[in-house]
Amino acid sequence: MHLIKTNDATILIDPFRLSELSSLEAIGTPTHVIICGNNHVRDAAFYRKRYGARICAHRDLMSKIDVSVDIFFVPGDMLLGLFQTIDMPGTFLGETALLYNLGERNALIVGDAFFNLQREDFIVPGMKLVGFREKLNTMPHAFIKKRGFDSYRKILDYEFDTLLLSHGAPILTGAKERGRDLVLSL
Repeated sequence: MHLIKTNDATILIDPFRLSELSSLEAIGTPTHVIICGNNHVRDAAFYRKRYGARICAHRDLMSKIDVSVDIFFVPGDMLLGLFQTIDMPGTFLGETALLYNLGERNALIVGDAFFNLQREDFIVPGMKLVGFREKLNTMPHAFIKKRGFDSYRKILDYEFDTLLLSHGAPILTGAKERGRDLVLSL
C-alpha cells in the first residue's frame, strides 16, 4: 500500500486494512483509493465505507471487481491531476503503473508488474515454484501473455528514478537503470 498526501487529497494506492488507523488519520482522511489491478482491490471497500473515499480503477475492471468504482480511467489518463496511467496489457487484468512527478524526478508506482523480493519474503511455500524470484524482477513469466512483454518494454519509454512496489523494497534512486537489463532480457 502507498499513501500520497497533497494539499487537497489523501490517496491510498492498492490499500490493505490497517489494524490501527490513528497514524493514517494523523496524516489525513483518505479521499481516494486507486486500484492498480484486479489482484489489488484488497480493502478498498473498507476505506470507502469508513471515510467516503472515492474509488478509482482501470475501465477493464468495470464488471470484474466487487467494489463500486467512482472514477474509471483508461491508459494515458492523467488521474486526479497527479498520475499518468500506464496500461500493462498482457499482464494481470487492469494492471496499471502510475507515473508520479516528485518535482525534480518521477516515481513509478506499480502493483504486480514488478517485485523486489528478498529471501525473507519467501514465506509462502511454492513461491519459487510458480516463478517468483529474489531481487528486482517482473511478475512470474508463467502469468505474462505475449502482449505483456511489450508492456514491460514500453515502461522504458518513461522517465523515472524511483520505483515504488506493492511487493518488496522500494528502489529510491536509479530504478530505471536497474530495471533496464531485466526488461530487455524478457
